[in-house]
Amino acid sequence: MVNSEGSCFFVLLVQTITFAAELINKRKNMRKLLFLLFISIMSFCPFTSVMADDFEESEETEEIDFEVSFVEQNPTAPNNPKAPIRIPHVYKCNYTLTFEGVHPEYTLYIMKDGVVEYFTEVLSSMQTVQLPILSAGIYEVYLVLGNYVFKGTISFNS
Repeated sequence: MVNSEGSCFFVLLVQTITFAAELINKRKNMRKLLFLLFISIMSFCPFTSVMADDFEESEETEEIDFEVSFVEQNPTAPNNPKAPIRIPHVYKCNYTLTFEGVHPEYTLYIMKDGVVEYFTEVLSSMQTVQLPILSAGIYEVYLVLGNYVFKGTISFNS
């Protein structure tokens, strides 16, 4: 979670780096360039500690443990996968699911008592999925990838 001060800082940092790149292209004022880069890097340090503190104060992040099952009759799945299946690494923090690293496209289902409460497509370009606010309880998470189904559980408090 980045506060408004952090957002302003990132805009300033991007502008400074752009200005520095222009100076490099013109090969002028190397001392100014080095000074600007030094100031940019040093001014970033306080914001990283603020962002880390904000993250630690939020609800604990937990990794979802998935079990893998194979569904034999799925006509949309490829017939001969070329690589072994990788179990996804997904973390839950509040109502956000975070996918670690590069991942394929999944269909995500959130179910409670056999009823689908939420579903969406998770594109390979997405790193996070924001879930709707669900009632307290334990839910099953299904990630479907062709013939493979990854099943895990998550819980929500009030």
